[in-house]
Amino acid sequence: MLSRKPRLVIADLPSQGLDVGAIEFVRNKLLEAKQQKAAVLLISKDLDEILSLSDWVAPIYEGKLLGIIPGEEANRENVGAMMAGLRPEGEET
Repeated sequence: MLSRKPRLVIADLPSQGLDVGAIEFVRNKLLEAKQQKAAVLLISKDLDEILSLSDWVAPIYEGKLLGIIPGEEANRENVGAMMAGLRPEGEET
């Protein structure tokens, strides 16, 4: 997959249904793509996967983008709340 050095990788639920070893392999491949300067769009419901792999996190609830958070500021509480439809403090609906 990555031997062709793609400029964009879209990973939709990349670890769903995989065992622990396969999950680690997929995550390493996504990090490898990032190191090779590919843009990686990760679409996942797995909060741990999102937080461990993402430079930016953009939670969506009912088809609506609730914000964009730098990866270093993203945590289980704020991303999880946004995934449940709660807006960050200080933002209007």
